[in-house]
Amino acid sequence: MHIPTFLDQKFRWLTIPGLIRAIASLQAVFFVVLIFNEDAAQMISPNWELIREGQIWRIFSFILYPPVFPSGGSLVFPVFWLLLSVWIAFLISDVLEGAWGETRTSLYVFSIIFCQGFLIHLVSFGLSDVDILSGLGSFAGTGYHTALFFAFATIAPNYVFHIMLILPVKVWILASIMGALIFLQCLSTPLLFIVFGAIYFPYLIWAVPLLIRTVRTRKLVHKRRNKFVAAQSGAEYSLHRCKTCGKTEITDSEAEFRVAVDEEEYCLDHLP
Repeated sequence: MHIPTFLDQKFRWLTIPGLIRAIASLQAVFFVVLIFNEDAAQMISPNWELIREGQIWRIFSFILYPPVFPSGGSLVFPVFWLLLSVWIAFLISDVLEGAWGETRTSLYVFSIIFCQGFLIHLVSFGLSDVDILSGLGSFAGTGYHTALFFAFATIAPNYVFHIMLILPVKVWILASIMGALIFLQCLSTPLLFIVFGAIYFPYLIWAVPLLIRTVRTRKLVHKRRNKFVAAQSGAEYSLHRCKTCGKTEITDSEAEFRVAVDEEEYCLDHLP
């Protein structure tokens, strides 16, 4: 049984359709709350002492931190960035659920929240300074958005954002820049390799095997293409052949072929 099928069957009870949209909407609501009460951020900051006293919601409430906070001055730019981030979150939600389905998308979101919640509570153990604790919660919230963005860039790398409504930039370029900045931070402070490794662990356990399979697939296609070009005999030689039915691009000129996760090639009718 394929792992995606297993996940869909065993964890369907954890499925929350539109989970990313719901979280983005709650963050927008909390942004409005912060406009009228700046101290509200302390109500959801990680704090072991308060958790032991019964405030259980603080374990995962950091996810309510908005991607931008209302400043003490004008609200024009904070509101603009909030609306932009909500729009991007809705876009990411549609792309991930379209590619993975609602169950796997929900599992990905839950795993991000769990890993980051575990990390910030581990770091915050014994701390009491409210500013530091609020900063940890905000940092974890930023990691949540970045992990979603990396998954989006991996699935739809050629999606184009228009920076300042003028400059077109593909999303994989933006993600690469973000990844490079994170890597440079880790080089300056090696301990951050562990921190960021924990934050992006759900993304890495999915993206690294995907990268390996992609590299292998490209090598396989390149090898087959070279064999096709080097074929000197007059015998029929096909570049593509379905493992299940034996169909080739010669026997069916309109057929399309894909390489599956088992590194075998199939026509679309028999693609696993």
